[in-house]
Amino acid sequence: MTRFHRQATLAASLLALATTASAQDDWPARQPLNMILPAGAGGSSDPLSRLLAEEIGKRINQSIAVLNRPGAGGNVGMQQAARARPDGYTIVISWTGPLATNLALYKDVGYDPQKDFSPIGRGAARPTCWR
Repeated sequence: MTRFHRQATLAASLLALATTASAQDDWPARQPLNMILPAGAGGSSDPLSRLLAEEIGKRINQSIAVLNRPGAGGNVGMQQAARARPDGYTIVISWTGPLATNLALYKDVGYDPQKDFSPIGRGAARPTCWR
């Protein structure tokens, strides 16, 4: 699957979510809407996150700020997302590392992936082997 196809798949998945969310009368009633990306700006997930934020924002007529929060293999951004008020105004874009692998690599990641987060959809997939 090409990079474009992965991006298109992710965009379509999250746009479906945005359409559902916009059907609710009381959401989004305020700003800002934040999308936390536990990775640095300019990485491979950064442009995709910004594309998603822009497209979802158009659907719900609301701007979405992408907040890059790199550090500790994604733990810094995940901790910030876990501490956010669970009111639907903060979402986090994550991957296997911060949600599973880091639990074996770090003594205390500062969040519980099963208790602190609710999955809303799969955005993209990458091949598991390299040529």
